Amino acid sequence: HALQSPKKVTVVESHASMLPAELPEFMRELAAVDDIAARALEFLILTVSRAGDITGQKAKTNQPAKPPVRWSDIDLDRRLWVIPDPKGGVDDKNKNFEVPLNDAAVALLREKRSPAVLCNPSFAVWLVSGWDDG
Repeated sequence: HALQSPKKVTVVESHASMLPAELPEFMRELAAVDDIAARALEFLILTVSRAGDITGQKAKTNQPAKPPVRWSDIDLDRRLWVIPDPKGGVDDKNKNFEVPLNDAAVALLREKRSPAVLCNPSFAVWLVSGWDDG
């Protein structure tokens, strides 16, 4: 059979969602928090991306590790964030994912361009520390 036995299926409980009307106030409160994790969350919301695309991910079974976002992945002139294919295009296909950056995301990145700011939650680094990857 293609489906697992019902006894082996695990029920996953999702986090509560926010009502769309609550988002503007939440974003104002989030912007007032002086913390790199708040900026990372703000960037995640503005780009509708996944946390692992920003912080990186450890390798999983049948999935390579994904690096954290790097300045070299961001093109502010083209207003684009290119998330590299974690497999490195091993099948000769470019599977990079391009994320268009809206005005707020570009402003957030320009604001954090100069200060050395690192977020290091256990295994990942969100690098917003200048224009180099070093």
